[in-house]
Amino acid sequence: MAKPDKPPTIMVRLNQNIARGNSARKFLAARLAELPAKEIARIPSVFWARLGPRGLAAIAEHLATTKAITPESTPAQKVEVVPQPQNPWPLWVISAWRAAVVIVGALLIGAAERPMWWVLSQSAVINRDDRMTCGRLDVWADHCTYLAQENNLTLELASERLGIDPSALAAINPDLPVNGALPPGVSIRVIRNSWR
Repeated sequence: MAKPDKPPTIMVRLNQNIARGNSARKFLAARLAELPAKEIARIPSVFWARLGPRGLAAIAEHLATTKAITPESTPAQKVEVVPQPQNPWPLWVISAWRAAVVIVGALLIGAAERPMWWVLSQSAVINRDDRMTCGRLDVWADHCTYLAQENNLTLELASERLGIDPSALAAINPDLPVNGALPPGVSIRVIRNSWR
């Protein structure tokens, strides 16, 4: 029985597809031959089935040609690895300790700031003529100027907050009214032990 003749266009397409498949197999074989063995082991078996026996033969052929072209490589020299000293504490313990030290240090500095300025002003390290601005009226304010911000602040209330005698505060600030509220924005000079 004779086979029927196939139309020439189908044969042309079939030959083109076969040529494309062969070139694709050669391309894949070249890429697979460059992979290390661990990577090749990860390739799924479905891929190998699609590659077919011709593809495996192409891989072997590519490996044979590349080995013939590339010169033998010298074995890599062994590099001695110096062991790093082991820290007996885990990293989280070291990090927590350092964070705690920073926090405690910040708290101590914050707590010591106002007494430090008071000691410096009393010991004449800071020139008393260079008046600083008081941040607030309290027992640590000394040799500074406070800008009144409250509407109902009086000299008597300010002296109570400062812990000094109202007559001494009035003597330091003769231009301020002794009775009644101070206007907002007025400057109150604070000097303890003005006799020094």
